[in-house]
Amino acid sequence: MHFNLWKITSRFLRNPFIAVVLLIAFNACQLHASADFASSVLNRHSAPMLLIDPENGQIVDANQSASNFYGYSLDTIKNYTIQDLNVLDDDAIRQEIARAASEQRNYFVFYHRLSDQSIRAVEVYSSPVDLESKTYLLSIVLDVTEKSIPERVFTDHKETLERLVQERTEQLETSQSVQKSIIWLALFFQSLVILGLYLSIRRRQDAENQLQKLTMAVEQSPDSIVITDLKGNIEYVNSAFEEKSGYTFRETVGQNPRFLHSGKTDTHIYKDMWETLIDGRIWRGEFVNQRKNGTEYTELATIAPVRDKAGVVINYLAIKRDITEQKMADEKIYQLAFFDSLTGLANRSLLFERLSQALTSTARLQHQEALLLINIDRFKMINDAHGIGFGDELLKVVSLRLVNLLRVGDTIARTAGDEFAVMLPDINQQAGRASRHALVVAEKIHAALRATFDVQGEAFTITVSIGITTFPDDQDTLSGTVFRRAETALHRAKSSGGNQTAFFETSMGEAASSSFRTEQELRSGIQNNELCLYLQPQFNYKHQIEAAEVLVRWQHPSRGLLYPGAFIPIAEESDLIVDLGKWVFKESCRLMVSEYSNGRGLPLSINISPKHFTKSNFVEWIDHIVNETGVDPNWVVLEITENLFIKDFDTVVVNMQALVERGFRFSIDDFGTGYSSLVYLKRLPIHELKIDKTFVQEAPFNRSDAVLVETLLSVAKHMNLKVVAEGVETQAQADFLQSRADILYQGYLFGRPEPAAYWIEKWRT
Repeated sequence: MHFNLWKITSRFLRNPFIAVVLLIAFNACQLHASADFASSVLNRHSAPMLLIDPENGQIVDANQSASNFYGYSLDTIKNYTIQDLNVLDDDAIRQEIARAASEQRNYFVFYHRLSDQSIRAVEVYSSPVDLESKTYLLSIVLDVTEKSIPERVFTDHKETLERLVQERTEQLETSQSVQKSIIWLALFFQSLVILGLYLSIRRRQDAENQLQKLTMAVEQSPDSIVITDLKGNIEYVNSAFEEKSGYTFRETVGQNPRFLHSGKTDTHIYKDMWETLIDGRIWRGEFVNQRKNGTEYTELATIAPVRDKAGVVINYLAIKRDITEQKMADEKIYQLAFFDSLTGLANRSLLFERLSQALTSTARLQHQEALLLINIDRFKMINDAHGIGFGDELLKVVSLRLVNLLRVGDTIARTAGDEFAVMLPDINQQAGRASRHALVVAEKIHAALRATFDVQGEAFTITVSIGITTFPDDQDTLSGTVFRRAETALHRAKSSGGNQTAFFETSMGEAASSSFRTEQELRSGIQNNELCLYLQPQFNYKHQIEAAEVLVRWQHPSRGLLYPGAFIPIAEESDLIVDLGKWVFKESCRLMVSEYSNGRGLPLSINISPKHFTKSNFVEWIDHIVNETGVDPNWVVLEITENLFIKDFDTVVVNMQALVERGFRFSIDDFGTGYSSLVYLKRLPIHELKIDKTFVQEAPFNRSDAVLVETLLSVAKHMNLKVVAEGVETQAQADFLQSRADILYQGYLFGRPEPAAYWIEKWRT
């Protein structure tokens, strides 16, 4: 019975998958066979098979396939134990057995060493077999080093098995029913095993594909990826880590990441990181690390605990992005936004930010602080005389001297071309003491800046004007308010001759507030047509009107009629003077066109602000008004002041020449009070000079003024220029002028400024 059964199954054992089925079948039926016959069965099998004594692991028998696979003769291999072939230690073997049980696998994965010392990954299918009253382990060894079994194996085994089953079925038609049952049982188990192995391999292939994709993603990631154990020792790094740190995989694995530390990362960051990770939470933060070559780089890291299926943390995974360039770009943006590019000092924006912070803290602590504005006296003259490069070097050495003079906590800023600011924080709780301290600091600044500078190898000295205000007071809520008060004090110091210190006073603040309100109301007044044109005639000596000058008044809704002195200087301090000038020019053109349409030509002189004239589109704007109103440029005299020529003289000349070609004429207003030289005058396309009233009114009685007026008249005569004398209020003044030249007169003696409509009505009659 036993012999026949082994004889039946021996041909089946040529297929390793069928052998597994029969191992199960033999065990289930508790079959017994002789050791000799078992050995013969082994030798007929094509897969490596081992018969092992489970008590000591001794290899009792093996087939020729096992001899060929391991590279040992049959006699030699029987001298080994299975532990001699298995490279895994006892703990690893036990773990694999436990793993197979938990995964419900019917095989074990071990690593066996061959005679040539190479190591192969094998799947071992084992089952107990009773031979001659003793239990052995019959093990089938499959080489899975390449981790794939072609699917055609299944087909081959299936076809072989079907053929063998058919042969044996024909031979055993008369055999006992138990034998038929075993065959059918073998066939059934064979199908299950094939299906199970097929699904297992498909799952393994899918897992390998997923693992390959994951590996590629990790290796090709631009971010550094690091895996550590629970002690922080590195187990894996990707290629990006090697590239960014300069350390290879071999140099890194086994080390703690602290070998990257630069010393620039605060210790509390590491403490917070470990507290977060030990608590099982994800941590995010920045590290300043050091590469292998010694350079530093900043990383934004996200570190997360890695858990097994049971939820136990087994590793830490860190994904780190190099943000060094981003940090440098942010720093550059910050520098551009809050620091002066020439001196490296804080700029106006940063000063205002710190003023705002100081206002908040001082209001809470009831402390007094001070703001000093420092302006270099006659800096424009220095630039004109020595050049802009020299001026820039001077600003640098001034800023350096201020930095060395003041305390670490003081804020030093460059707020304009030649203007610096110093904020003295937390001076005192009493305003009087705070003011005295600020004055002491101001005197130190005066003394330090009066000392000789070495600028481009030249010894140089300067003086400065300083305006001071303390803060906060009951009205201080905005940094701009404090700054304007300091500006008011600075203007007072400069208007007093420079090289002085001036404090802000309440009355000065009230005047500044009034000016601010006037500016806002004037802006609305222009839009609401609250301005009024006035005209003042220009007579010849025969009392004939030849032209008129356009003046402006403001019919304020609550303050009544305001003269130019109440709002023109305020408008001049901002671009509001441009809007005002546009209104006056357009309305004047409409007035001239209206009179011309009624058969009366009315030449008008219109004042043009330097701010308006120097706008890049001024000439185009003039052309637009001419086209819109239809005015004849030959009726218009554009009055400009000598201040216009101080900046970009060549551009001014080009614009003037373009307008002269269109028919406009130019008059220099207040001639003799500005800064232009006769050389400039020679190059300008000027038609008329207006002598300022300050010279005219004293000329009949003051020899110096008389000489000056005579000189101006002589210049005009030789340059063939028309002359208008302003401020002629007495007959003596008129006679003095008439005795020396044929000019036009403008002043109260001949006519006061009057509303345009009223003046024209009189002029018509």
